[in-house]
Amino acid sequence: AFSFFQPKQSVKSKQLSSPFLAAMTTNSNDHTMSQEGKGRLFPTSNQAATKLSSTTNMRSVKSRDPSILERLVRRFTVFRIALEVFVGYKFASFQAKRLKRKLGLDPTDVDSDDHPDIQEFWSAVHARTSRKLLGNIQKLEGFWIKVGQYLSSRADVMPPEYLETLSVLQDSMP
Repeated sequence: AFSFFQPKQSVKSKQLSSPFLAAMTTNSNDHTMSQEGKGRLFPTSNQAATKLSSTTNMRSVKSRDPSILERLVRRFTVFRIALEVFVGYKFASFQAKRLKRKLGLDPTDVDSDDHPDIQEFWSAVHARTSRKLLGNIQKLEGFWIKVGQYLSSRADVMPPEYLETLSVLQDSMP
């Protein structure tokens, strides 16, 4: 029966008073006999509340929201990496044109990219950039590891040097 003089239960304690939810939060060793349900095994509300609060506290310790400064530093790092890759490839394209001229090839000819020295040059650029990118991805963690895993699986888009270097993200990352 409901009485106006009973203390008001919080939402958390109302949820824990449900036998189903309370049973979900305990191990099989933590069961005790309930007063009102003789013959059925349910944990007491205090046991369930203790277990729920201890698991909730562990989760809140593991994950916390980054501060504004941490988020800005992270964004700056991502933009710095993107700028380094862009500038690196722009500079490499100027070096490739100079190498083509040195080899006596027409820099505007598309077929001149098939020359073994030009392919070796671009392979070295891709390998160097992919190693830098891998190191930064591992430092950034989280979402960026997923991006690296995705890029390492795109053989139709990425050069082989990137696929080989970023494949480390497929194996050893959580």
